[in-house]
Amino acid sequence: MVADLLPSRRARVVVADHYRARRLSQVAGAPSSCADSGTWSGSPTSSSRRSVMTALLSDRAAAPAVTYPSHRRVTAYVAGGLDGVLRVVTMLRGRRYKVRDLSVEVCDGVVESVVSCTVALTADEAALLVERLRRMPAVVSAEQV
Repeated sequence: MVADLLPSRRARVVVADHYRARRLSQVAGAPSSCADSGTWSGSPTSSSRRSVMTALLSDRAAAPAVTYPSHRRVTAYVAGGLDGVLRVVTMLRGRRYKVRDLSVEVCDGVVESVVSCTVALTADEAALLVERLRRMPAVVSAEQV
Protein backbone atom coordinates (compact mmCIF):
# COMPACT_ATOMS: atom_id res chain seq x y z
CA MET A 1 0.00 0.00 0.00
CA VAL A 2 2.79 2.39 0.88
CA ALA A 3 4.61 1.49 -2.36
CA ASP A 4 1.57 2.69 -4.35
CA LEU A 5 1.90 6.16 -2.81
CA LEU A 6 5.59 6.55 -3.65
CA PRO A 7 6.48 7.91 -7.10
CA SER A 8 7.99 5.48 -9.56
CA ARG A 9 11.76 5.35 -10.05
CA ARG A 10 11.44 6.93 -13.48
CA ALA A 11 9.42 9.85 -12.09
CA ARG A 12 12.07 10.40 -9.39
CA VAL A 13 14.81 10.49 -12.04
CA VAL A 14 12.88 13.03 -14.15
CA VAL A 15 12.28 15.23 -11.10
CA ALA A 16 15.94 14.95 -10.06
CA ASP A 17 17.09 15.89 -13.56
CA HIS A 18 14.72 18.84 -13.58
CA TYR A 19 16.00 20.17 -10.25
CA ARG A 20 19.60 19.70 -11.37
CA ALA A 21 18.83 21.65 -14.56
CA ARG A 22 17.05 24.31 -12.50
CA ARG A 23 20.08 24.80 -10.27
CA LEU A 24 22.35 25.12 -13.32
CA SER A 25 20.03 27.63 -14.97
CA GLN A 26 19.86 29.72 -11.78
CA VAL A 27 23.65 29.85 -11.65
CA ALA A 28 23.83 30.88 -15.28
CA GLY A 29 21.09 33.49 -14.76
CA ALA A 30 18.63 31.83 -17.12
CA PRO A 31 14.90 31.99 -16.30
CA SER A 32 13.58 29.16 -14.18
CA SER A 33 10.94 26.79 -15.49
CA CYS A 34 9.32 26.42 -12.07
CA ALA A 35 6.46 28.37 -10.58
CA ASP A 36 7.09 31.25 -8.19
CA SER A 37 6.50 28.98 -5.20
CA GLY A 38 9.67 27.02 -6.04
CA THR A 39 7.84 23.75 -6.70
CA TRP A 40 7.94 21.88 -9.93
CA SER A 41 4.97 22.59 -12.19
CA GLY A 42 5.16 19.22 -13.92
CA SER A 43 6.66 20.24 -17.26
CA PRO A 44 9.61 22.49 -17.83
CA THR A 45 9.36 25.09 -20.53
CA SER A 46 11.20 24.10 -23.66
CA SER A 47 13.28 27.27 -23.88
CA SER A 48 14.94 26.93 -20.48
CA ARG A 49 15.50 23.20 -20.91
CA ARG A 50 17.19 23.70 -24.26
CA SER A 51 19.42 26.45 -22.97
CA VAL A 52 20.59 24.30 -20.06
CA MET A 53 21.28 21.33 -22.33
CA THR A 54 23.07 23.53 -24.83
CA ALA A 55 25.23 24.95 -22.04
CA LEU A 56 26.03 21.47 -20.77
CA LEU A 57 26.92 20.12 -24.21
CA SER A 58 29.02 23.10 -25.22
CA ASP A 59 31.31 22.65 -22.18
CA ARG A 60 32.22 19.08 -23.16
CA ALA A 61 35.50 18.37 -24.89
CA ALA A 62 35.24 17.28 -28.50
CA ALA A 63 35.17 13.52 -28.96
CA PRO A 64 38.17 12.05 -30.78
CA ALA A 65 37.56 11.20 -34.41
CA VAL A 66 36.79 7.56 -35.01
CA THR A 67 38.75 5.93 -37.79
CA TYR A 68 37.18 3.04 -39.58
CA PRO A 69 39.14 0.29 -41.30
CA SER A 70 39.40 0.32 -45.06
CA HIS A 71 40.91 -2.15 -47.49
CA ARG A 72 44.63 -1.50 -47.81
CA ARG A 73 47.08 -3.28 -50.10
CA VAL A 74 50.39 -4.43 -48.60
CA THR A 75 53.23 -6.07 -50.55
CA ALA A 76 56.16 -7.97 -49.05
CA TYR A 77 59.21 -9.21 -50.93
CA VAL A 78 60.31 -12.46 -49.32
CA ALA A 79 63.50 -14.53 -49.48
CA GLY A 80 63.52 -18.26 -48.87
CA GLY A 81 60.98 -19.32 -51.46
CA LEU A 82 57.85 -21.04 -50.27
CA ASP A 83 59.11 -21.32 -46.67
CA GLY A 84 59.43 -17.51 -46.43
CA VAL A 85 55.96 -17.05 -47.93
CA LEU A 86 54.48 -19.50 -45.43
CA ARG A 87 56.10 -17.57 -42.56
CA VAL A 88 54.43 -14.35 -43.74
CA VAL A 89 51.04 -16.02 -44.16
CA THR A 90 51.37 -17.66 -40.73
CA MET A 91 52.05 -14.26 -39.17
CA LEU A 92 48.98 -12.78 -40.87
CA ARG A 93 46.82 -15.62 -39.59
CA GLY A 94 48.36 -15.66 -36.11
CA ARG A 95 47.73 -11.92 -35.66
CA ARG A 96 44.15 -12.42 -36.93
CA TYR A 97 44.36 -9.89 -39.74
CA LYS A 98 41.22 -9.77 -41.88
CA VAL A 99 42.76 -10.70 -45.22
CA ARG A 100 40.42 -10.09 -48.12
CA ASP A 101 42.74 -11.02 -50.97
CA LEU A 102 46.08 -12.84 -51.01
CA SER A 103 48.35 -13.42 -53.98
CA VAL A 104 51.72 -15.15 -53.99
CA GLU A 105 54.35 -15.28 -56.72
CA VAL A 106 56.94 -17.97 -56.09
CA CYS A 107 59.40 -18.81 -58.86
CA ASP A 108 62.07 -21.48 -58.62
CA GLY A 109 65.60 -20.11 -58.78
CA VAL A 110 64.61 -16.49 -58.06
CA VAL A 111 65.98 -14.76 -54.96
CA GLU A 112 62.72 -13.00 -53.99
CA SER A 113 59.10 -14.07 -53.92
CA VAL A 114 56.22 -11.59 -53.73
CA VAL A 115 53.34 -11.76 -51.24
CA SER A 116 50.56 -9.20 -51.83
CA CYS A 117 47.44 -8.96 -49.72
CA THR A 118 44.47 -6.70 -49.19
CA VAL A 119 43.65 -6.30 -45.50
CA ALA A 120 40.91 -4.36 -43.66
CA LEU A 121 42.93 -1.91 -41.53
CA THR A 122 43.04 1.66 -40.30
CA ALA A 123 46.00 3.81 -41.34
CA ASP A 124 47.81 3.20 -38.03
CA GLU A 125 47.22 -0.54 -38.18
CA ALA A 126 48.53 -0.65 -41.76
CA ALA A 127 51.74 1.09 -40.69
CA LEU A 128 52.07 -1.42 -37.83
CA LEU A 129 51.61 -4.35 -40.24
CA VAL A 130 54.34 -3.03 -42.53
CA GLU A 131 56.69 -2.65 -39.54
CA ARG A 132 55.91 -6.20 -38.38
CA LEU A 133 56.65 -7.53 -41.86
CA ARG A 134 59.95 -5.63 -42.02
CA ARG A 135 61.04 -7.16 -38.69
CA MET A 136 60.65 -10.69 -40.03
CA PRO A 137 63.97 -12.31 -41.08
CA ALA A 138 62.49 -13.76 -44.28
CA VAL A 139 61.16 -10.40 -45.52
CA VAL A 140 63.56 -8.39 -47.68
CA SER A 141 61.27 -5.36 -47.90
CA ALA A 142 57.63 -4.45 -47.32
CA GLU A 143 55.50 -1.54 -48.41
CA GLN A 144 51.94 -0.29 -48.39
CA VAL A 145 50.71 0.22 -51.93
